[in-house]
Amino acid sequence: MKKRNIIFLTTVTSITICLVVLGFIFQKTAAEKINGFYGLYDVTADEMIAYVSYEKGVPKIIGKEKDQERILYEGKENETIVDLAFSPNTKSLYYVQRYEDKENPNSAIYEIVLETGNVKQIVKESNYIIEITFDAESGEYLYYIQSSIITNYSPLAPELPHEMDVYRYHVESDAHTQLTHYNAYDMNSLHVDEAAEKLYIQMFDQSMLEDDISKYESSTVYELPLTNQREVIDVGPKTWEHDITGMGLLVNHKGMVFSGVNNFEQGDIFEYELFYYEWNAPDYERLTELQGNAERPINRINDTLYFVVDENFGSDQPAYHLYRMTMDDKQFEKQILQYE
Repeated sequence: MKKRNIIFLTTVTSITICLVVLGFIFQKTAAEKINGFYGLYDVTADEMIAYVSYEKGVPKIIGKEKDQERILYEGKENETIVDLAFSPNTKSLYYVQRYEDKENPNSAIYEIVLETGNVKQIVKESNYIIEITFDAESGEYLYYIQSSIITNYSPLAPELPHEMDVYRYHVESDAHTQLTHYNAYDMNSLHVDEAAEKLYIQMFDQSMLEDDISKYESSTVYELPLTNQREVIDVGPKTWEHDITGMGLLVNHKGMVFSGVNNFEQGDIFEYELFYYEWNAPDYERLTELQGNAERPINRINDTLYFVVDENFGSDQPAYHLYRMTMDDKQFEKQILQYE
């Protein structure tokens, strides 16, 4: 089998894993209802954490400051929390809500005012909102990825959201703008640097939509201007040969921490580890050796990294845990969550 064909099959697996972590679980039976922390969280520069936990398939959003935890939001049956993002001033937490109705897709973004607990809907779409983010300093715009279809482009792949683009929402004026027009097969790990007028995103090369499977390319990270999306630059490490399945932008915007398969050549259950890379550096550096599924890296403080690991990766009973790492010495510790 051609190398690119193998990469494509790996990519399908990678997408499935990423989307499951983000909450896209279709046609759940009662036995498949999830409980506890499911890998979805955000953290501030002051290390306040918000995370999603399920109880018999019903989601809760939990806030954690130091050793104190409180429930910020209690969801409903058949509801999925897809993503979380703190506002840059940390006064509000935004989340994406979706109900399990594939035939009539809809999703919405809500704001929780942390001081009062008030919840209000700010965006409602008839399609799927996949991910949300703010610029690290400005709270003027909320950026999000939206999908317009659920399908499977390959008989080997499950039905999942596709045809994605990036949008932004002006918080004060309630105005929406579509920033990209890629109709992309897949997008995730959206990050924005408004001061430099750039955004960073992990996605496939657009040749993914061609019929010839030998032309399929790996998923990598791209830099593109906010105003001219035709100037797309592949900023992934040149020495990395496989898919990048997710990434977190460094707080100084000079590089990223990314997730990818470490044991690709061994033909065993894939082990997703985290790697450190600065733009235009000659090589990347491995950060974790956990032999599991290390995902969703978030760097809000210079030398501190948060990330999630499924310690039961490869089984039908995932066990997600949140970790905090000091990147300088690669020392890490598991975070204690009350609703794990």
